[in-house]
Amino acid sequence: MFAESPTGTVLDIPATHRRHNTFLAFRAYFLDFFQQFQCSPKCQSTGDHPDFGLQCVPVTCKYHGGLKRHLLPTYSIEKCISGDLNKSSICFNNPVILLLITCYQLIKHMHKQHVDWKQVGLKDTKKYGARHATAARCSLRDRVHKNSIVQDRFRMRTITLWSLVIACMCRATLSLADLEADDSITVRVASYNVEFGRSTTPEQVGDMFKSYNLDIIGFNEVPNGDWTARVGKVLGMEHRYVGKISSASHKDKYKSILSRTPLEGCEEHKLTGRGWNPASVVRATTNIDGVSFAFHSLHICKSNANDGHAHSLATTVLPKEVTKRVIVVGDYNNNIGDAAMKTVEGAGFRPTWNDLKINVSSDFTYNAQKPKKNLGVIDHILYNLDSDGRATDGGIIELEKPLSDHKPIWVEITFPRKIKEMQALK
Repeated sequence: MFAESPTGTVLDIPATHRRHNTFLAFRAYFLDFFQQFQCSPKCQSTGDHPDFGLQCVPVTCKYHGGLKRHLLPTYSIEKCISGDLNKSSICFNNPVILLLITCYQLIKHMHKQHVDWKQVGLKDTKKYGARHATAARCSLRDRVHKNSIVQDRFRMRTITLWSLVIACMCRATLSLADLEADDSITVRVASYNVEFGRSTTPEQVGDMFKSYNLDIIGFNEVPNGDWTARVGKVLGMEHRYVGKISSASHKDKYKSILSRTPLEGCEEHKLTGRGWNPASVVRATTNIDGVSFAFHSLHICKSNANDGHAHSLATTVLPKEVTKRVIVVGDYNNNIGDAAMKTVEGAGFRPTWNDLKINVSSDFTYNAQKPKKNLGVIDHILYNLDSDGRATDGGIIELEKPLSDHKPIWVEITFPRKIKEMQALK
């Protein structure tokens, strides 16, 4: 290691970097290289170094007869980047900062070497006189020859170090890409057809959802009035929007949105097509951790590709969406693979089942209370492909005692904060 802390603890690299062999080799070479060239004979005891003004801690230097003298400055990012050595693992274990340090130090040492030899040449010129410039140059050449071994060694170290700098630069680029990839936001979403609250209470639904720590929920076949608000009270989610269109004009079959964050632009779109009518989808936008999302909750009828509510949704509602991240949940009354679902997917949306590798053909969300008469998975959560999102967790919530004729579903979707440029231009 480069140095020990005052307590004698040797600095180490986090386990996350141990798999990066290039980085380890570069770091080891860096430490060894600068221990030889920067071990200061002026720093022979704990105290302030006269050149750098940094705190010193005595350590054994293998390049200077085992004398205990070396620099170990206190932590400062500014000092790291400016070229001063640093005992913090942040400097030695961050490839980007380490690259900056190394480039600075390398240039500084090469410049110092150039200045030293230039000064030798000037001294020789003064020694021999202006008329004997040739003799001065010869003297300088002789000195270079006498030190050729040292110079060749330094030159080879420089070449090797530059190679490692390039390798580290590649690693740093990948690290920055990883950081950018990690700069994302996760949204936890649920959808539930509560069958107009016939078999449950809002409080029971709230208790059931508690452990999922949801950001936003889409309800369908939900009673009017304060039913959605009562669920929110249990969950600490106080923002809501309830539509005005009841599915098939039945009593208490509205669509609603319950959110942990404030809702804006709340509206309801009537959908047209074959089967029972009217159908609708409620929409609102919300800002989660600085990122805007559009959320849709729907209840539509089973149909073909071009004659139902799914077609109306895909051709008249979703194309007008201007928010870059869109989530559409609800009771679609269609299975994945049906023509109606393909129409919605064709509008640029992806079912979260695909990301989760869940085989929905062997499961069902309806009828939870009469499993032998089930119609498969007809409740879905989709997100727009242009958002570059991806479902990372989720599934069908299995309840010992069903609270509705549908099963609730949930998902965790991760979205990048910065959407790829080509996708954003679409």
